[in-house]
Amino acid sequence: MALPSAMFRIIISIVLFVNLAGAIVALGGLAKITDMCRKNDPQSGTGGLIAGDRVYSCGMYYSLDWWIVCLQIFVSILALLASWVNSFNSRFFILFALAVATTLYCGFAQTYVTSSYALRDTDNVFAKSIKACAAGAIAVLITNFIFALFFAPENNEANVILTQAPKTEA
Repeated sequence: MALPSAMFRIIISIVLFVNLAGAIVALGGLAKITDMCRKNDPQSGTGGLIAGDRVYSCGMYYSLDWWIVCLQIFVSILALLASWVNSFNSRFFILFALAVATTLYCGFAQTYVTSSYALRDTDNVFAKSIKACAAGAIAVLITNFIFALFFAPENNEANVILTQAPKTEA
């Protein structure tokens, strides 16, 4: 696999740093939501959903979300390394892992975007945590698609197309 041009590597790096920042925002919101659930905070809205051992039950209730965010962070770091280091010879593996992470993150985004819409008039810590998850998820999904557009071309055709002005005939 040939590395992208220097300009594309810089663009990819910026996109992936924004991607990681979005994942960290979502991770922070998810951590606060899980903490509020474990402490049985009345704002969390999980009182009727969770019974028994709250630490275990809240961990199980939000475990898929934690795995989705952690997978996305892992894929983002792997993609950042693959765009700068030539020893990663599998562009298809990176794009496949990105596709899996993006698909899972779409479900994560759907959960928290619809929840934040339902809580749009509420201004408590739980609602702010849900909105942080939604904002992080949107940032991650946008940057995943931008990364795929810049990383996917197998040859330098994309470099030529994006860096040269079209020729006009006079």
